[in-house]
Amino acid sequence: MIRHFAGETTPAEDNLLVEWRKQATQNEAEYQSSKKLFDAATRHYKKSIVPDIDVENEWKIFLKKADHQKTVRQLNPPSAFSGLLRIAATVLLLMVSGALIYYYATKQDRLVFHTEANIETVTLPDGSTIILNRNSRIEYDSDFGDDNRSIALQGEAFFNVKKNSALPFVISARSTTIEVVGTSFNVLAYDSVAEVEVIVKTGVVRFTVPKLNKSIELTPGEKGAFASNNDALDESINDNPNYESWNTRKLVFDETHIAEVIEAINKAYNTNVVLTGTVSDSCLLTVSFDNQSLDAVLNVLENTLNLNYRRVGNRIEIMSAGC
Repeated sequence: MIRHFAGETTPAEDNLLVEWRKQATQNEAEYQSSKKLFDAATRHYKKSIVPDIDVENEWKIFLKKADHQKTVRQLNPPSAFSGLLRIAATVLLLMVSGALIYYYATKQDRLVFHTEANIETVTLPDGSTIILNRNSRIEYDSDFGDDNRSIALQGEAFFNVKKNSALPFVISARSTTIEVVGTSFNVLAYDSVAEVEVIVKTGVVRFTVPKLNKSIELTPGEKGAFASNNDALDESINDNPNYESWNTRKLVFDETHIAEVIEAINKAYNTNVVLTGTVSDSCLLTVSFDNQSLDAVLNVLENTLNLNYRRVGNRIEIMSAGC
């Protein structure tokens, strides 16, 4: 890689390096990190800052300062060896200040957390916590908490933000920003979902759409939603008691239609329950679940609504209900 950065590789070697970078994300990360370090070193040691080193002259000066009582026999190295000494001296300079270069080269690195089929809790440097839903991603600067508390979100997450009035906590989610001082709230911002949604549990949240130059303030129990298709920013009372169920697996249904029940179960348990038959509009359910297994939930539904369902691979088909 170093020879590649210095422009000393052949086309065949460049192709090998390209193929190696494609083999794994770790390889690409190592490549980018090494390139950043090389670029920083190159900028730091350009000729206008560090002149060429006269290795032989510096060696003579060193000998004069050495212990004169010791006999030192000076060798006259051939020119090739002199070139190697020059390279060694340059490498030594890089090694001596390597830590400093690395610090400045990586100071602005972005830290990324990405989930797939799992839910992950991330503790930030300021003590705030983020519970990241499946297929979601957050990223922030490595100096988070020093002079900023800014985060970018794709997907869904529940935030529990430590209070710091001097340093607001700011989230970028698609074309919106969410700003708080210290509070807890849920943000839904999947690309596949039409709206960006913020539901506040505690504290106060400012929900802003910069391109509209419009903001709303949300308090506990309120929901803000931004629909990009018609540029509508709305504020309302949250009527979904299960907005946090993907994290807590607590479900509450109060005369809720079976179709809505299925939708909530799928989100909470990351499963694929589908309604294949026709169910009456009067098929309503009033029940609550507190972190129970999926099988336990299905058993309750079966006994309460007289469901007829079957498993087909990873799919659970509800064919009918007796209500």
